[in-house]
Amino acid sequence: MTVSTDTNGDYYTLNVPIEGTYLAFTTRTAFSQLTVNADSGFECVDDVVIGDAVNMPDADHCVAAPLMNYTPGFTIPHPFSTIHTGADLINWFPPGNPNFPANRDIWYRWIAPETGTVVFSTVDPTTTFDTVLAVYDNTFGSCPFSNQNPVAFNDDAVGLRSSITMRVGSGSLFYVRLGGYNGATGSGTLNLSFVADCPADVNHDQVVDFFDYLDFVSAFSVPCP
Repeated sequence: MTVSTDTNGDYYTLNVPIEGTYLAFTTRTAFSQLTVNADSGFECVDDVVIGDAVNMPDADHCVAAPLMNYTPGFTIPHPFSTIHTGADLINWFPPGNPNFPANRDIWYRWIAPETGTVVFSTVDPTTTFDTVLAVYDNTFGSCPFSNQNPVAFNDDAVGLRSSITMRVGSGSLFYVRLGGYNGATGSGTLNLSFVADCPADVNHDQVVDFFDYLDFVSAFSVPCP
């Protein structure tokens, strides 16, 4: 079965595994026409429901990604499950990572409150499966394009769990995508921690020591262009 829209070439091809299967997906942008084509093996396609992204109840699709909460200096848990997730209409394969399929994933949004270091991690005792993480920046003002490279990607950081540590600028918006390796599903906890920069931590290693002084002197001795 193929599903397409008249906006920005949104197009998705999927196999229906069993009769009576419920399929859910979203487009990247609003549309005025939706086309569903099924091959000769289908008797019918029933109950096509179209709704606005704001009415979606969970993190199943990028356009409805909830905003992650945080407390600076603390690790904040975000329990999740991908067991009953559907598919986004666009093929969300991070380039070079074909084992991160377009379905069986969830999305979150996060806004950096200050310049600092953020950690997204599924390294948690509650996480039950082989996770994969990707983080996209909000360069285009909405969900990333299907061929947009993530700014960070991780499969196995600790065992089969994933973790991404990255520098962020104040006010930057990121989309966090959490899925399973090769379509694996399960439940677990996505942990978020953020530490704002300390002005004296020149090398941003979260420790103020003599090495920060050396880096400061080194930078101070180089004239600006």
